[in-house]
Amino acid sequence: MSAEINLNKDSNEEVDGSGSAILRIKGMKDSEGGSPAVRDYIHRVAGAIAKEIEKKEEVKMKAVGVLSINNALKAYIVAREFVKKHGDDIGMIANFDKVEFGGVEKTGVTFTVFTIDQDGAS
Repeated sequence: MSAEINLNKDSNEEVDGSGSAILRIKGMKDSEGGSPAVRDYIHRVAGAIAKEIEKKEEVKMKAVGVLSINNALKAYIVAREFVKKHGDDIGMIANFDKVEFGGVEKTGVTFTVFTIDQDGAS
């Protein structure tokens, strides 16, 4: 099953072989500590995660660099608050991975977000 996630016109979404949505997370500098643009981006990513989790699908986020990793973690935390309001919960696993950005292979982090059932198993 493919998942369409439309964060914005510049987003880089994919779907992997298992049908999991893959979000490539941007690194946005937040020099003012909580700038509206960064908060808005994080909330859009969190909303996309929550939407896919609502369908009981796994979501993967790929991030390269400290800023994008930070944004991915913030988006996960916000998404978790979203889904907890509906009585559900999510978990996340992080792994190092080779990620291609602009035709250049780099080492990045892939975050896999998944639903946690009532018994604590995914």
